[in-house]
Amino acid sequence: MMTLSLLQVFSDEVTVSSLPHPISMFFLGITLMVTLFLFLEYKRTKEDFKALKNNHLELEKTIKEVSSKAEDRITELSKKLDSRIDKAILSLKKDCNEK
Repeated sequence: MMTLSLLQVFSDEVTVSSLPHPISMFFLGITLMVTLFLFLEYKRTKEDFKALKNNHLELEKTIKEVSSKAEDRITELSKKLDSRIDKAILSLKKDCNEK
């Protein structure tokens, strides 16, 4: 008889659900989706940044190579110009000495 009274007491109690409110679950789902989207965008942006950084390094290397080549060519041209000027000055001196 004691068992029956215990069953009656338990059947009169209110059942509480452990599931959260549907609106809370909706916002939690949206938050999860936005977080996932932002993470994927961050990952893609990070890869794009790495590609741009590599491109920048390659361009920097190319600029250094071109500037060193230009410097060498300018040095060669300067030497040629100096030698031509020296030859012209010597020929003028010879002309002046001959007269």
